Amino acid sequence: MPTLSIASEYIIRAPVDADLSQWQVMPPIYGNWEETSEPYSCTNWTPDSFSFLVGESFDQTQSCLQDFERTVTYKEYDSFSGEEVVISTETESDTQTIENERIASGTRSILPPESSGWVDVNEPYECSEWTPHESTVAEGVEFIQTQSCLQDQEETITVYAEDISTGQREIESQETNSHTITVTHEQDNVGTKVVRNMCVDILNRGESNGNGVYNVSPDGVNYRKAYCDMSGGGWSLFDSFGTQLVNTGGANPASYNAQSINSVSAAQSAGYTTHIEYVNHTNYHTSAYYMQYFFGGANYAYIQKVMPSWAKDVKVALSNQWIASTTTISYGSSSKTAGANAPHAEYTFSGGGQLLKVRENGGLVWIDSVWVK
Repeated sequence: MPTLSIASEYIIRAPVDADLSQWQVMPPIYGNWEETSEPYSCTNWTPDSFSFLVGESFDQTQSCLQDFERTVTYKEYDSFSGEEVVISTETESDTQTIENERIASGTRSILPPESSGWVDVNEPYECSEWTPHESTVAEGVEFIQTQSCLQDQEETITVYAEDISTGQREIESQETNSHTITVTHEQDNVGTKVVRNMCVDILNRGESNGNGVYNVSPDGVNYRKAYCDMSGGGWSLFDSFGTQLVNTGGANPASYNAQSINSVSAAQSAGYTTHIEYVNHTNYHTSAYYMQYFFGGANYAYIQKVMPSWAKDVKVALSNQWIASTTTISYGSSSKTAGANAPHAEYTFSGGGQLLKVRENGGLVWIDSVWVK
């Protein structure tokens, strides 16, 4: 009989009409982030270069925003056959913060110290008396008084740091110094010491010996000889023009300022400003008692000057008797007129320190003298 062999294991394959795949969703696959914009909204570089001295190196950082995109791919995997299939692809956007770094150099420059200058603090103190005292200066004389005081002062010394790139400044350091100095103050004052010794003062003190020449002084220091008309009220002869004088009845005596003023140059030497062409011209009446003057090329002539401030009154003696025109005598804002053919007369004004002007109005004038009190 034939022998029967029996196999221990058999694999039987037969065609099967069925889908045996096993698809599974795979984890997303992310692409690399790609820049889609330039950095923006950047912060300032820190730390500031102004925090470091010029030439000093340091690290700076900066934060910026930047837009990025990447692809995201989704797949399925057939665990039966090993096949992979792309399901979808998406684009993902993101704005990220990026950090920049660089090596920078300091821009802080330390400038030389600057001083505010000394500035007064509080009021002066421990002041001395005003000197000289007005009682030691002649009456009516203007002078300057001085006074010494202590004065506290402060000075601020500031050191600035300057940014060499922008010019920006800030205080690096500051200190205050103080000291006390002696200061001198000045003020105007007027003397009250009665030392005036003009003719009227001599007369008022009862020291007059009648008309004549006396030693006179407006300040009690500078004495000169001058004729005093005591009978007329104590007038001091200040300027005389003729070689004789009507008021003295004879020779021209001493005058406080000038005498025998009988030319343009003599008038100018006596302090007068002149507008004169002819003096004592022989074609017209001349007299030893007067200086006669006129201006041929214009309608008028004049002499003028400012009288001394110490004068209390001023008087001008003149004549207009040989000409049919007028003469104006003005002193400051006051004026008087000598009429046509007016005989010798005296014209009086009050006060001192004003401009005295004697002007002929289209003719001639004969001026005799100027007096003060």
